[in-house]
Amino acid sequence: MDALPFRVIIVGAGPTGLALGNMLIAANIDFVILERHKSVITESGACIMLWPHATRILDQLGLLKKGSHPQHIPLHSKIAIDHRGSQISNDPTFQWIEENHGYAPMHLIRPHLTSLLYDGFEKHRGKIKTSVYIYDIEMNETGVRVKLQDGSVENGSIVIGCDGVHSQTRNIMQKYANMAGIAIDEEPKVATYQCLYGSAASIPGITKSVFWESHGPGVATQFANLGDRSHFSLLKRLKEPISEHHVFSTEETTNFFKEIGETLITSSLKAKDLQQHCTWTRLAYQPEGSLKRWYHNRIVLCGESTTQMTSIAGMGFNTALQSAVVLANKLHKTLQSNSQPDMNVLTGVFKEYQEIRQIETQIASKLSASYVRAVTWSSCELTALPPGVHPPPHHLEYGDGVVSGKQKKVVQRDGGVSIPNSVKAMLMPFSLPPAKQAAILNGPALAPPPGVVPNLEHPPNNDLAIHIPFAVFLALVTIAVFGRMYIRFIHLKQPFIGDYLVLLGYAFFLTEYALVYRMTIVPGSFVHQWNVRMRDLTEYLHIIFISSVIYNFTILPVKVAVLLEWLRIFSPTGTRNLVFWASHFLIWANVIFYMSTVIALNVSCTPYEFIWNKLIPGNCKAVDYKLTDLSVSVFNFTSDVLILLIPQHAIWKLQMLSRKKIGVSLVFAIGLFACGAALARLVETVKHQESMDFTYTFTSVQLCSGVEMTCAFLVICVPSFPKAFQAMKESKLKSFWTSRSSQKHLRSTSGKNSGEGSWPRSHSQKFSKLRPTNGQDSSIDGHQLSSISKLKHNESAEQSLHPYDIGQAERGIVQTTDFEVTEGSQHSSNALKDPYDHHEQWN
Repeated sequence: MDALPFRVIIVGAGPTGLALGNMLIAANIDFVILERHKSVITESGACIMLWPHATRILDQLGLLKKGSHPQHIPLHSKIAIDHRGSQISNDPTFQWIEENHGYAPMHLIRPHLTSLLYDGFEKHRGKIKTSVYIYDIEMNETGVRVKLQDGSVENGSIVIGCDGVHSQTRNIMQKYANMAGIAIDEEPKVATYQCLYGSAASIPGITKSVFWESHGPGVATQFANLGDRSHFSLLKRLKEPISEHHVFSTEETTNFFKEIGETLITSSLKAKDLQQHCTWTRLAYQPEGSLKRWYHNRIVLCGESTTQMTSIAGMGFNTALQSAVVLANKLHKTLQSNSQPDMNVLTGVFKEYQEIRQIETQIASKLSASYVRAVTWSSCELTALPPGVHPPPHHLEYGDGVVSGKQKKVVQRDGGVSIPNSVKAMLMPFSLPPAKQAAILNGPALAPPPGVVPNLEHPPNNDLAIHIPFAVFLALVTIAVFGRMYIRFIHLKQPFIGDYLVLLGYAFFLTEYALVYRMTIVPGSFVHQWNVRMRDLTEYLHIIFISSVIYNFTILPVKVAVLLEWLRIFSPTGTRNLVFWASHFLIWANVIFYMSTVIALNVSCTPYEFIWNKLIPGNCKAVDYKLTDLSVSVFNFTSDVLILLIPQHAIWKLQMLSRKKIGVSLVFAIGLFACGAALARLVETVKHQESMDFTYTFTSVQLCSGVEMTCAFLVICVPSFPKAFQAMKESKLKSFWTSRSSQKHLRSTSGKNSGEGSWPRSHSQKFSKLRPTNGQDSSIDGHQLSSISKLKHNESAEQSLHPYDIGQAERGIVQTTDFEVTEGSQHSSNALKDPYDHHEQWN
C-alpha cells in the first residue's frame, strides 16, 4: 500500500497553532488543525504584546495591512510607578523600540490577534475542525492515527501539539515515552504568581496609548487605556508555590480585588476602583517550568506545551511564534528533498529543532522570571534598577526567517555581544538604541520625586556620619584586640583557640572597614539614589556583595570565640551543665548558619556576575535576597540575646554579694549594646527592603552592622582590660619593690651588726599568701599572727573579685573564700624565711 501524502496534524487552534498553520500554508504543506472549543475566536479579553520580531513574522506572512492593523492602537510611552504613586520612570519606550528595530510593538487583545491570524485561512477554513477532543494517538512506521472523543479518526504523518499549558498531546506523548523506557524528565510546573487579567470600559481621565506599570512588594500591575476599552493584568506573588491546577470562582476573584484594592495602578486609579469598570476578568495561576524533551516518535510539541512563563514580560507567544518558524522551516527544507521522510529523518528534524529553540526559550523564560521578581520587589538588588535597562541593547537580526514573504528593512545596531541572532530578537523588548542606553546609564538610577532635580555631579551626602563612627569603631576594636592579646600572649603566656579566632575576625574587620570607606567615595553615604548615576550602581552592588560575605566572616569567628570563652570560664572540664550545652549548640548553629549564608550568596545567581551586574542577562531564582537579608538580621539578634544570657545564668549562681554579682554581670553585659545594634539592624533592614531609595537606606543598615561588629569584639576583649591594667601596675610595683627591698636588705645587715632590728615594730604588713615554717607559729617583724578565721560574706572583709580572674584556673569557678588576717602583740622569735614572696593568690 502506497504511503499517504505528508500531512501534519496540529492540535490546538490558539495563536500558536493558527500561526503555524499560516506558515504551513505558505510552505505548501498539507495539515489539519483540531480545536476542542466550539469557536476559534473567543472573547477571552487577555492582551498579548507583539514585539518587533513577532510583528515582522506576521508581516512576512502577509497578515498585516499597510501601516498597522485597524484593531491595533499604538502605544507611545511607558510610565512606571510604585504603590504609593511615586514615579519610577517615564520614557517613550515603544518609540525607542520602533526606532531601533524597524517595527513598532503591537498591543492586541487575544480575540483581535486570533482574528488577525484567522484571516490567513480565508481560503482554507476547512483545515480547522472545532469541537473535537483527542483522547489517544496511535503511531506506526508510516504515520499516526489521532483518535477523537466522538469516535472519528484523523490520519497524518506527524502530530504537533500546540495545545497550551495543559496540553493533552504532551500527556499522550509522555505516556508512550514512558512505555518505551524513555525519560521525558519534565521539570515541575510550579506557580509562584497568580494573575487577574481582563478588560474594562474606557476610564475617563486616564491618558490613552500610555502603558502603566506599578511595582511594589508582592504585587505588580499593568494597565493600558486603548480606544473604547482598557486592558489590565494584576500579578500577585503567592505565599507558597503551588503545582496543582485550579479554576477560580467569582468569589475568589472578588476577594483578589479586595486584597490588592489599595494598590495604585496608575497615578490616580486604584485596583478597587478598576473593579466597577470591568467587563471581563479571569483569575489564574501562572506556572513556570519547561519540558526537557520536546518530542517522541512522531509527536513534537511547540509553544506553551513545552515551556511556561509568567506573562508580565510578554514573552510567551513571541517565543512560541519563533519556535513555530523554526519547526516550519525545518519541515519545509526536509520535504523539498524527501516527500516521505522516515522515522529516523523526522527524529533528526525534531532533535535539531529542539536544540535550536530550547536554549533561546530558556533565556526568555529566565528573563521573564527575573523581571516579574524585580517588579514585585522579590529581589532587593533588582529593585535598584529602573525598567528597560536590563539587558543592554544587542545587534538585532532575525536569523532564520520564514518560508516565504516580503522583507522589510530592519535597523541594525552593534552591541558587541556574541549571542545567536534569534536570541537577540527575544531580548528585543528590553533593548534600547545605544544613544538612549548611554543616556540612561549616565542618568539617575532612580526617578526623583516631583520637583526634585537630580544632582549627579556633586550629590549631597553625609559621609561624616560614616567616617566618624567607623573611625571610632576601628579605634575601639584595635585597642580591645591588642589589650586582650597583651594579656593572653605576653602576660599570661596562655593563648587559646579563641584568641586566634579574634585575630582572624580582626583581619576581616579591617577588610570590611576598607570596603565601607570605598563606598563613601562612590556613591557616598546617605546619598539618594536619584543622585547616583546608573553606571555607578553596578560597582556599588559589587562592593555590597563582597561586604556581605566579609561581614559573615567577621562576625562568625568572634561569636565562636565568645562562646568558647564562656565554656572556659563557666564550664569546668568534664562538667555538662547548661552553659556547656547552650554554648555548644550556639557554636554549631552560628557556624552552619553563617557558612550557609555565604554559600547561598555565592550561588544565588546565574551567571555569577549577575549577582551585582544587573545589566547582563541572568536570573537569581536560586535565592530570595530579601529573605536572606531578613533571616541574617533575625538570627543575629536572636543569637546575640542568647550569648548575653549564658554568662548571666552562671554569675548569679556564684556565692558572693549581690552587689558584686551585679558588678561582674555588668562587665559581661556589654553584649546588651550588641543586642541593641542587632535589633536596630533588623529594623533598618525591613525599612530598606520596603524603600525604593536603595543607596540611601542601605547606609543605615551599614552603620548598624558596624556597631554590632564592634560590640562583638568588645564582649570578648573588654573583660581582660582590668587584668591588663593590673598586670602593668604589678610590673611597675614589682620593679619598684625589688629596688626598695635590696636597699632594706643592706640596712638590715648593717642593723644586725649594730644590734638593731630590721623592721620597725610600730608598722604592720599584709601579705597575699603566708608560708608557715615547720608547723611553728609564723610572725612578721615580731607581730604575732594570732588568728586566721573564715568569715561570712560582708562588705568590709571581702576582697574585690575581678571578672577576668574567674577563669584563670582554666577549670572554671569552683568556690570563693574570704579570709581576715589580724595582728597580735605577742612577738615570735621565728620569722618567715621569705617575707617578700607575696605575689601569688590564695589556692
